Amino acid sequence: MNPNSSADVIIVGGGIIGVATAYYLAQRKHGRILVLERSFLGMGSTGASVASIEPLAMFPTLAALQRRSIEVFQHFDEHIGGDCGFVPLTLAMFVREKELPAMRAAAAVGRAAGSAIEELTPEAYLARVPGTVLDEIAGVYCSPDAGFADPVLTLNAYAEAARALGVTIRQHTPVSGVRVEQGRVVGVDTPQGTLTAGQVLLAPGLWLDPLLAPLGIASHVSFLRHYVVTLEMPPDAPQHSYLDAAFDFYMRPEKSGGLCLIGTALDNPQDRFEDLFNPAIDPPGVTQEMSFTVWERVVRRFPVMENARLRKGYTGVADMTPDRQPLLGNLPIDGLYLAAGMSGIGFKMAPGIGQTMAALLAGDAEAAALLAPLRPARIAEGQLLRPKHQFSLIA
Repeated sequence: MNPNSSADVIIVGGGIIGVATAYYLAQRKHGRILVLERSFLGMGSTGASVASIEPLAMFPTLAALQRRSIEVFQHFDEHIGGDCGFVPLTLAMFVREKELPAMRAAAAVGRAAGSAIEELTPEAYLARVPGTVLDEIAGVYCSPDAGFADPVLTLNAYAEAARALGVTIRQHTPVSGVRVEQGRVVGVDTPQGTLTAGQVLLAPGLWLDPLLAPLGIASHVSFLRHYVVTLEMPPDAPQHSYLDAAFDFYMRPEKSGGLCLIGTALDNPQDRFEDLFNPAIDPPGVTQEMSFTVWERVVRRFPVMENARLRKGYTGVADMTPDRQPLLGNLPIDGLYLAAGMSGIGFKMAPGIGQTMAALLAGDAEAAALLAPLRPARIAEGQLLRPKHQFSLIA
């Protein structure tokens, strides 16, 4: 630890991943921790997250990170302090015959990590939750180890806990570059000057390419706009969290107000990546055509939702990797680490990712072994994480 440096660890990015990692580093007493956020905390993917939490993964590393995270969300006040707004809610995922192998593989991976998962026949599910149309469905992936949280409450609780342990968080401090000398990271550049540190973790979400490109490192991260439709539910609407692999949508109720959030894979030809970085351009909204497209799918599965009422939707963004799995680990520069490319699943794993990335920066060999399959270099190596069996786009 260098007493003349600005910090021992600089974390670039004030979303849930960066702030959670800062908290767990401080818990380990890993020196002076500084978080730099270009705007305000949670202004990227975290603030617009649907924040669903469920044990659904095709790989053991992801399942382990999810299991650790679920335990934190379920006992948040005990682990972190404060309220994350967690609501336990059973997950039901509907799959067709061709997706049964993927469902069973995911169930086996999740159970091995310690999650409660069962496979139900459509008839068994309908006995529990009547009123659902499952004509083409061959199986239901069901887990009580699921729910959702409030992303803003969660982020703020982690930020307060991190500050209480001595972490410094600077908002409105964009990082313009990473400083490297003789193959080792030495700090970052900001409008206020260069800040020095022996370790730097990049967790900037979509603002990754401008930091890696000058170092000759390709991020392999692309942009996906996330569209969320909001419906006011009728009183007898279903109250589970749903993933529908046949009709490509997810749905979950909100905590209050009788609302539910629904998302699907939609294409908006007017949506451009460069607009993300232009504060003069408002992000595209959810059009009425999009809303009715999603609503139609939901009504086909849950006829009672025909009596719902359409409310205003919203959009967020996700940083996607070629194999839709996060990039977690070392970069080819000593002291430089990456936690990015969350591919829309970062929030539900944030506590586990924060714990494990903090352990990795502290030199923990077990953390390094766990994260090895998610190493950033796997993309350039052509070692993409492709499961033997696949679900739909939203699963």
